[in-house]
Amino acid sequence: MTDVVVDIRYNGGGYVTMSQALANYLVKSSANGSTMMTQKFNANYANLNETTKFVKQGSLDINNLYFIVSGNTASAS
Repeated sequence: MTDVVVDIRYNGGGYVTMSQALANYLVKSSANGSTMMTQKFNANYANLNETTKFVKQGSLDINNLYFIVSGNTASAS
């Protein structure tokens, strides 16, 4: 497999943890350990700030990754 298409046009919800899990399977091995996302809150909740790193899972090494989205795709998707 060299290309992956992820169609989340009508995904009305989801968990960030599921997005993280999918990302860890799809990411290239060379990105292992690099920043996946950073969550920053206002001063009232700054103690919840968090940086998440990629932890490569599986053996996929794809060349192209495409996402199909729409105005109805939830933010956690």
